[in-house]
Amino acid sequence: MTETSTLDAARDRTRDFVRQTRPGAVERADLSWPNGESVVLEYDDPEAGPVIVKHHLKASAYVSEVGALRDWAPRLGPGRAPTLVAADDEAGIMITDRLPGSAGTAATPDAYHQAGRITALLHGIEPAGTQPDQAGRMLRKIDQWLRRAPGLFGPADVDLVRSCAEAAGELPDPEAGSIHDDNQPRNWVLSPAGRLAMIDFARAKIDLYLHDVERMVFAEWVDRPELADAFFDGYGRRLTDDETALLTYRGALQAMGTVIWAREHGDSGYEQHGRRLLEQVRRTLSP
Repeated sequence: MTETSTLDAARDRTRDFVRQTRPGAVERADLSWPNGESVVLEYDDPEAGPVIVKHHLKASAYVSEVGALRDWAPRLGPGRAPTLVAADDEAGIMITDRLPGSAGTAATPDAYHQAGRITALLHGIEPAGTQPDQAGRMLRKIDQWLRRAPGLFGPADVDLVRSCAEAAGELPDPEAGSIHDDNQPRNWVLSPAGRLAMIDFARAKIDLYLHDVERMVFAEWVDRPELADAFFDGYGRRLTDDETALLTYRGALQAMGTVIWAREHGDSGYEQHGRRLLEQVRRTLSP
């Protein structure tokens, strides 16, 4: 796959691809996120019906998503993830069915219970044991990010994130396996009948299971603990004390990554969310 340099170029390539491979398909909507990482277009296809056509600008995201849609998504159950209709590895463009409903609307305990069940199924596909050296992994990531964004954080913030990484190394090695890695309501589609499905597998990989809950711990669940309860009821178990502690330490790392990503993408609101998350971790760890 040849990577596409700009979103406009990717959009043109995607439309050309559809004209050549799906004659008669009619574009209905441009669902692309403004972050500039992929083009997502909705079409009505004469043969397949409503479909989503997606073109990633990065080859790694295409490989991750197509691999997960081919190998993992079918094992989540009918209608619980998109069905891959077609994929062109050379073009880096995939077509899936259009699941009924809307993304980002899940806000009830029932929806979160379903999400927990789907997440548990995903995690059970390829269990990979435990992941060692949390401190080393986190410290290397911190150094990488600080080189990438010098001057973005003050000494106190850097010290906090480093101390969290070192504390993570004192905990037992956490479990790892097949994960979504961006598991949150914006990547769930809730149908009009209330059935939930998981979408957007561009970051799917083998990694810490905790990645699939850490974003919600510091966002949707802060003021609504009943959603966390429902999710873990569906998941089949609660977090251990060690996992909860690791999530707190990783929250500092997540905050740093959020600030850097938001600054690079010009998203000031999301950057402020990252800085609030860092303060939230600081307060949690304060004696």
